Amino acid sequence: MENKFAKSAYLSFMIWGILSSMGVTFCTLIDATMIGNFVGSDGLAVSSVSNFVFLFLGLIAITLAVGGNVLIGQRLGSNENDKANELFHSLLKCGLIIGLVCSIFTLVFRNQVFTFLGIQESLRDLLASYLIPVFISTPFFILYQILSVSVRTDGDPSLSGKASVILIIINLVLDVVFMGVMKMGMMGASLSMCIGEIVAFFVLCTHFRKDRALLSFRFDKFNRDYFIDFVKNGFGVGSFYIFQAIVVLIFNNLLMSNTDSGIAYTAIYGVIFTVSQIPGGIFDGAGNAFGPVVSIFAGEKDNKSMKYVLRIALRYTCFINL
Repeated sequence: MENKFAKSAYLSFMIWGILSSMGVTFCTLIDATMIGNFVGSDGLAVSSVSNFVFLFLGLIAITLAVGGNVLIGQRLGSNENDKANELFHSLLKCGLIIGLVCSIFTLVFRNQVFTFLGIQESLRDLLASYLIPVFISTPFFILYQILSVSVRTDGDPSLSGKASVILIIINLVLDVVFMGVMKMGMMGASLSMCIGEIVAFFVLCTHFRKDRALLSFRFDKFNRDYFIDFVKNGFGVGSFYIFQAIVVLIFNNLLMSNTDSGIAYTAIYGVIFTVSQIPGGIFDGAGNAFGPVVSIFAGEKDNKSMKYVLRIALRYTCFINL
């Protein structure tokens, strides 16, 4: 019976976890498709260069989300709900502060950021119209990722998956409206994604109104010790984004430096990178489902179930990988 419950829990988290992780991935794919059709190679090159920004924000968001929820899950498994909420409230405050700092920094030093990304001078205005809405909505991007994992940890993985589906639908519909009907170009693509993430964030917030929710939504004071623990526990997962970000930055800079065909080469690389995120997102969702389940069993000191979940997690993720 213990094994049956552990398997059921993991499968539930895995299915909804894949849907959750695919939200931003599919939005990126949809944007690239619409940009390619409505803007052309210049727009795809800008989208490719912008991937570094999304990977950097993903590094911050996933590190905090996973690192914080490992600790929160352990406390919930131990029935220490007050301590779990203390950690959760501090996690939200960390995400909000870091999101605001990133937003202000990128807006104030946007010209330096554009130079760092290696964009050609002729594409700067196009890049600005695409990234400025992203810079403004950075706090929502980080908090959305934190809530997506936290809601799953609090026993509501289906809501996390539904929020991701809503994000995809809104992004697709608004892309058609903003880019196809209103001819807003790159800004339309950016606004559709940002609006989708903001709406999905508020959808996740509805979890905390449910009677069965153990966590409550509140921003508590910033705790430096908690922040260090969040980073230490989540950096192993988040560090994957560092490798991707470095590769994307180097490739885009090298390709863009070709004065004759740099824009076309960068656009092609952007398409390849975007498509590659689909299997990566599926595998990532299946793998990340392991964390919340095991952290709860760890809080219960149920070593047998932890080992069993590890075995079935490896089995399912290897199958998905194949």
